Amino acid sequence: MGGTTHFTNNAIHLDDVESRFASDSTSLLKGIWEIWKNTVLDNARLLQATAGADGSDDRQQAGCPFPRQVPHYPSLAKTGVKGLRIGRLSEGLDRPLTDKRVSDLVVKAAKALAQLGAVDDEVSVPFHKEASDIWARIVPLKQEQLDDMFPTGVNTIINGLWGSDNMPPTVSPKKTCTHHTTRYQT
Repeated sequence: MGGTTHFTNNAIHLDDVESRFASDSTSLLKGIWEIWKNTVLDNARLLQATAGADGSDDRQQAGCPFPRQVPHYPSLAKTGVKGLRIGRLSEGLDRPLTDKRVSDLVVKAAKALAQLGAVDDEVSVPFHKEASDIWARIVPLKQEQLDDMFPTGVNTIINGLWGSDNMPPTVSPKKTCTHHTTRYQT
């Protein structure tokens, strides 16, 4: 694996992931990659260390558990997957900006887990494809709404607007998906 990082349809190609993480010995990502590539138990330990609300992410709504309230993932990793239900959102896997190889790997992983006793359920929520447009209407870009948002949410919106106006057509959803063209014109 390895090579130059390149973008197609707003996705970093999978064959570039290892080279990106492993190329910088001082990178936090390199440390995380060392965990990801090993075992389920190592990943459970990483999840245990990072799970739960941290108070600085405005996407963590009411109901997000505090770190001491999350399950003990390393113990759960040792119990296996028999009976575990895996819901795959079909509309999340066939988006125009989704790298098909990522979708294929998600399906392959779900099928492998099913062979180990998990239940693989494909779920369809057709309205999911309209979620970003609906969200843009619910949270209009007006100063009073932005003033009430946590800074990371405002930053996400600003970055998205900048990207729509300045990124090449292969990356910008505004330029590649016709259903996104009116998204920010409220």
